[in-house]
Order: sequence, then C-alpha cells, then structure tokens
Amino acid sequence: MRKSVVLDCGSWEVKAGLAGDCVPRHGVRTLAGRAMTKFLEAASDSPLFLGEEAEARVSTLELYGDPLSVLQKVTQAALCDRLRVPPESTPLVLTLSDQSQAMESGFIETLFECFETPALLWASAAACGVFSRGGVSGLAADGGELGFSVVPVFEGLALKDLARFSDQGGAATRRAMRELLGLPAAPAVDFQLDHARAAIFANPRATEWPLALPDGRPLELPRSALEEAESKIVEELLEDIRSTREALAQTGEVETPQLFLQGGAFLLPGFERRLHAAGETPNFAPQNARFEAWIGASLFASLESTASLLVPKSVYDEFGADAVLHRNFQ
Repeated sequence: MRKSVVLDCGSWEVKAGLAGDCVPRHGVRTLAGRAMTKFLEAASDSPLFLGEEAEARVSTLELYGDPLSVLQKVTQAALCDRLRVPPESTPLVLTLSDQSQAMESGFIETLFECFETPALLWASAAACGVFSRGGVSGLAADGGELGFSVVPVFEGLALKDLARFSDQGGAATRRAMRELLGLPAAPAVDFQLDHARAAIFANPRATEWPLALPDGRPLELPRSALEEAESKIVEELLEDIRSTREALAQTGEVETPQLFLQGGAFLLPGFERRLHAAGETPNFAPQNARFEAWIGASLFASLESTASLLVPKSVYDEFGADAVLHRNFQ
C-alpha cells in the first residue's frame, strides 16, 4: 500500500501532502464554478474552473453552492492534478478544519464511494493543531472562512461536548464590511474586500485602500470600517474562550489550559493584539497558522502505529461513516 496522503479540508482551502512532510505540498482554494453563457447562466458543458483559476474569474462564473460538491471537486484536483496520486490505491489521513458533523459524514462517504479510497483515518483538527505545537492538552481556537471554534483538548482527546462554535468567520467579516459600506453581496465584491483587507494590514500606515468594484464606482475601504467589523467577531470569540474555560473548570480535569491558535483568520494582526489586550497569551506561530492542523495530522500519520488505525473500505462497507468517526485520532 502507498504512503498515506494527508488532507486538511477547510472551507477556504484544501491542503494536501504526504505523511511526514513538514508542510503541505499543495493548497487548492475551496472554490468551484462554471463559466456563464451570454444568457448569464452556466450550461452543464461550460468550462469548470477550480481553486485559484475560479478565484481569478469569479465575476464571470456561476459558483457551486453545495459545499460538499465543491469539496469533492477540489479534493479530486488536489489528489489527481497536484499530488498526482491514484485515489483508489492511496490511504488517506483526513482532517476537516471547520466543517459540521454532517459534512464530515458526507465527505467520508464521498471518499469511499466516489474516490474508492482503500483506507481512511479521520483526525480532529483541534487535537492535530495542539499536537503540531508539541502539546497534548490545551484550548484549540480555529479561525476559518465559515466561523470560529474553541475546542478543549485533554491528553490528545478533543472534548467536543464542551466545544463552542460560531459562524462569525471570514465570511461574516466580509458581510459586516459590505453592510458598513453599502455594497451588494457578490463574489466579485468579496474578492476585492479580501485583497483590500490584506493590503491594509500589510501596510500599517495605510488608512484606506481602493476597491475596484464591478460597476466601476470609485470607493475605498477605510481601516476603521475593517477594525469595526472585526472587533465584533473578536468579542464573540473571547466570550467563547471564557465560557469554555469556565466549563472546563467545573469538570476539575484541566486548570487554565493554554490557548492554541490555528487558522488563516488569526493572521490578521488585529486578532492576536486584541487577545493579548484581553489577557490571553496564545501559543501562536504566524508562519504556520494556516497549516497547524495539517502539520499535526502529518506528524501523526508518520507514526508506525497509525497504520493499525486506518479504517479499510471493507469495514466502511459494513458499518458506514460512523466506523471512521468512532476510530480516530481526536
């Protein structure tokens, strides 16, 4: 059997590489769409664009609305086109950074049924993130496109019953900025807001940044609007951290666990600065923020004992996705 491939499938990006690698070899933006015809609708035989190609053409595409379909197409591109491995003979170690339980089950079914994956191990993104920083216990805060999660991890076990989840992620930041600026909800507008937000934080002296809107209107994104939009999200995140700490204290199992940050949302300087101002001292490596869950899964996948935890397709055929979800590095 081939060396395991490690996949971290987030709502913003699918990261792929081989077990034991220090960083993922490829990342594909979780975006898919078909080119629109002159009638402003996409035909079934229209060209399909994925990842960065879809992002570059976002104003001319009809984007897929089903997250599971998008994830399936982007994962296929990551495995077959980028890594160039045959899915039907490649075992997978999988982590889903910010996806729901329904998404986890559906995607596991897709891997076995459509990709014919021979064996699969599901790993908790929270536990992998803590593991990547050399820990076994802590409070894992994951900031992604769909939202934030705060998951306590105790001796390698993710305590999901005490976890907190919020839908205030990157998409919510853009929505708040659109409302403040009176902009319509459109992929091309969101694309401009993402670039302007990154440019403002990359240039500390910048007080605003021009937006190239689809209708040609001249408009600039003020730093104040960006900070106002993000401050609400940080407040909610801090409340989730406090609530999770209180719930942990009541169990008597963990005292003042260290906070671990992972996910691309924490790359924005405003988040870490506000957490420090609130008295939190997170374990945070900005250079690896986007890859923490993947790195932890890669380390785990490289251990000799991991091979015995892989769930073969024959077991899935008999017991379904639950067989994978109940036997995992969590």
